[in-house]
Amino acid sequence: RRCVLEPSGAFYVLSVQQSPLGTIFRGNLRAAPSALLEALDERAPHEADLEGVRLLVLSDPVPRTAQQLQAGEEAVPVVLALSPAVRPLRVSGGELGLAALSLGATGLTTLGYALSSFLLANDGQLLEALNAGDTSPVATALPIAAGIGALLVLHEGAHAAAAAARGVRIAPPVPVPSLQLGCFGCVTRVLDFPRSRAALYDVAASGPYVALAASLA
Repeated sequence: RRCVLEPSGAFYVLSVQQSPLGTIFRGNLRAAPSALLEALDERAPHEADLEGVRLLVLSDPVPRTAQQLQAGEEAVPVVLALSPAVRPLRVSGGELGLAALSLGATGLTTLGYALSSFLLANDGQLLEALNAGDTSPVATALPIAAGIGALLVLHEGAHAAAAAARGVRIAPPVPVPSLQLGCFGCVTRVLDFPRSRAALYDVAASGPYVALAASLA
């Protein structure tokens, strides 16, 4: 409070709520939240007492009372100082193994979906060929499966690139196989608090935008 918040001039502290996991500073915001966050990021690294402490600007997590809601009062921004004891999430070996297994299963379901696009073509001749042990129809379906796989790679690659650019730590994506569509996409965990809503939006929106552009190209 004394070394970072008050000298910034962007936040005047009125009350402090402490817990073993961190401290919430409530008060009057005297600048845009983004300006306050920039001021915190600029001053905090120079304070030895704040080593390992993460400073976040967010809406007050305490729910509004009925009277406040009736009066139309909105949650005000607060500064949350997270203790070094609150460590970011980590990627476990089990999660990596699950991602690898899901990737293999998704490859099979995607190929199966691509094959289903041709099974009734040519009066069912491809289906008869498969039943007879002929694997040539697989080669016919491979371009579709490869296209779906390429869109998925572009989608997840865009998420990863945006996360790296915005300083958001994410876990490896875990594909979700689907017998109907080949793949339902991926589940990707965010391992730490994003620095801002804009950063989280950029990470979330980059994948759909890139995949949509590639599919229309």
